[in-house]
Amino acid sequence: MSSHKSHITLIFNFQARAQLNMREPIIAAPGDDVILPCRLDSQEDLSGFSVEWTKVDMKPDPQGRILFVCLYWSRTIMTKFMIPSLIPRVSLDQDGLKRGDVTLKIRNVSLQDEGKYSCFIPGKNFRETVQLVVGEFALQVLPHMKNICPEQQAGNDVISLFQSQTESELQPWKHPRNPF
Repeated sequence: MSSHKSHITLIFNFQARAQLNMREPIIAAPGDDVILPCRLDSQEDLSGFSVEWTKVDMKPDPQGRILFVCLYWSRTIMTKFMIPSLIPRVSLDQDGLKRGDVTLKIRNVSLQDEGKYSCFIPGKNFRETVQLVVGEFALQVLPHMKNICPEQQAGNDVISLFQSQTESELQPWKHPRNPF
């Protein structure tokens, strides 16, 4: 009977997570290009809608305005209302807009880019939030883990698999500079 209760709890937690549009954080190292996902469930053409990307913890400018990370309005990127340091580094995929995808690309991220980002489509009353974590990361292999794919060469990109003696599943590790 207790396993039945656990099963119900897992289903409830999964549904609550989906309803809040929560995502796993995006992890990057300084200098990386990142993709902040935001898409409708449908493939609806959004090229005629406004799209507002904001940084949730952003303070107003001296005039009291909140600047956008990216503002797409009237089929144009409106740089006048955007954070100056991000203007040359952000982009929306025009083809993606036609398929309900308003994912934002940020090039050459820095430590200052870390934070929570919000994607809002006012005409659809649709909002998603994603956390960006930027930093230098190191892999820590705990004593109960062993590398089961050790044949890498220095300087190459690797995807390494570690197997834990305390858990039966494999735990993949990818370098944060190439998370895909």
